[in-house]
This record gives sequence, C-alpha cells and structure tokens, in this order.
Amino acid sequence: MRSSGRCGVRVAADNGFRTAGVGVLCLLVGVGPAVAQDDAGSIWGIVSDQVGGLLPGVTVTAQHAATGLARSAVTSEDGDYEIARLPAGDYEVSVFLPGFRADPTAARVEGAETVVDFTLTIAPLAETVTVTRSEQGWTTWPTRWQCWVPRRSASPSGRRRSTRRCAACRA
Repeated sequence: MRSSGRCGVRVAADNGFRTAGVGVLCLLVGVGPAVAQDDAGSIWGIVSDQVGGLLPGVTVTAQHAATGLARSAVTSEDGDYEIARLPAGDYEVSVFLPGFRADPTAARVEGAETVVDFTLTIAPLAETVTVTRSEQGWTTWPTRWQCWVPRRSASPSGRRRSTRRCAACRA
C-alpha cells in the first residue's frame, strides 16, 4: 500500500479512478466550510400591545438601508414573525396594524438571527372635517314650509295637504 501525501488516505493500487475519487473527496471537504459561511441572516421577534397581549396579523417590514430591498412577514396567531434569508447589512424594521403605532427600529443582520420585538401603542384617533363655501352651493328654502300631515279624512288616500307644520318641520 502506498500513501497519497495530500489527504493521508491510503490507496491499495495506483488505479486512476481511486486517485480521482480521493482528489474529489479532498476538494469537497475543503469547499464545505466555504459554503457554510453564507452571510445571509434573519430577523425575528414578537409583536405585543401595551399590556402584553400578543398581536396576530401585524405586517412587519424590513428594508435594507443601502439597497432599498424590502421584505415583509405577517405575525402568526402567537404574535411572532420571521423574515428569513436577508442579505447582511443595516435594516429599518417597521410594523403596521390599523389603530396602532410603533416607531421603526434599526437592526443589523450579520449572518445570524437578529431579534427585534415590538410593543405597539394605541394610535390617537384623529378626524379632520373640511368645510368649503361655494357661491353656487347655497340654496334658499321657502319661508313657509308645507308638509303632508296624516289626517283622517274622507279622501281615498287618507292624507290631505296641510299648511301647518309637521313635527319634523317645526324649528
């Protein structure tokens, strides 16, 4: 038996196939750690409200600061989320759920899991009413209102036109 000096594997005969197989094996053993050094990572966490209740259905978005790449996930019934396989870099993570608010959070992904939890607060209700005036929009109503007031009468319809004001028109 003779030893091939590279990997320390002993080969019984100088067969071309065996030598090629040992060379490929040595090559694959050296490439394995290089493939495992992928710099993609993930961002995960839990979204809850002010009293600690878990919030399902929240949209969580992570946007890469340099490239603008945005990836989103929706929280599960347990309020947790995961955005996987993100390229390494700085991200701005934000959440959206109608009626709630939270400030965006900065996160750095460096080939591992990054935890970003959110606590949402109830957003203040704001309603804006805008009134505009237009000269063509004004309507003048007659000064004397005439309504149909139900009365018992001999008429077939049972109603008579009356000049007195009904309860809805009294102002």
